[in-house]
Amino acid sequence: MRSGVLNPLRRVITIASVTTISLALAGCFLDDPIPPSPSSSIAVTPAKGAFAANTPVTIYRADSGVQIGTGVTDANGNAAVPLYGYTGPIIIKVSGGTGIKYFDEVANQMVDFGASDSLLAVSPSATASKIGVSPLTNVAAVFAGVSATGAPPAGGLTTASITGANTAVKNAILGASFTAFDLLDAPTPPRQGVVISSGDANSLQYGAFIAALAKSVAASGSGTLLAKMNALAAEFKAGNGKFTTSATLVESAANNMATVAASFYGSSLASSIVSINATLRPDADGNGVPTVPTAGTGTGTGTGTGTGTGSSS
Repeated sequence: MRSGVLNPLRRVITIASVTTISLALAGCFLDDPIPPSPSSSIAVTPAKGAFAANTPVTIYRADSGVQIGTGVTDANGNAAVPLYGYTGPIIIKVSGGTGIKYFDEVANQMVDFGASDSLLAVSPSATASKIGVSPLTNVAAVFAGVSATGAPPAGGLTTASITGANTAVKNAILGASFTAFDLLDAPTPPRQGVVISSGDANSLQYGAFIAALAKSVAASGSGTLLAKMNALAAEFKAGNGKFTTSATLVESAANNMATVAASFYGSSLASSIVSINATLRPDADGNGVPTVPTAGTGTGTGTGTGTGTGSSS
């Protein structure tokens, strides 16, 4: 055979080999595709007091538990988590671990958020620009059936089931008519060594309310707010949407709002923060009737007049 002329049989074998290799490579890429660029993201604000930088935040699909994206908080306690175009219902998990800390409003210092600690939230969609993850959202997530690992219950969660869980917890802790903030709003929590003097009113009230809850739990000797809210979550789930202990806790928190406002927020914000007390209507037993009367705001006015006549002889 002359040099440079490929034998027909060798040519067939060569073409077949190249084709086989190409198909094999294609199969590898189909099994392990290059992930798409993060075409969308969502801002997450974890709050139990403000969290320090580098706190891990993970988002999962609520219908299947498949992880969508991860991120960490920045110096302001906010995390931008990629969604890769997903817009459906989600589970958000804030994880603890070595070096993860948050501001404890009772101890007035940064404390550990340990490896066994987490905060959860469930949202009916991933289209919100910003979502808060708080002890209140954690109760709703547990009530919806989310495990401590962030996994949904068997069969997954739907938009309707998530909305139902968030609404039930909101009504039980805050009241059906309460509109100052929603469970999934992003709070502005107290920060170490900072007096917060501006911000969205609803966000400020939410952050202050969480701090007031923490003070109420500490005063009751019930441990930390995280431990208490985990206990409340289990109680609410076992009671099928009913609490036995939350109403007095909320009433106590309302009475702590003025102290919290004075400790962590500027004086110009105090009246706005305390004003939510007038609309708190917790319905702990789920019967549609407020469990405790509205807490007072700590202020009051009064007027009185009187006249009288008399005669003597």
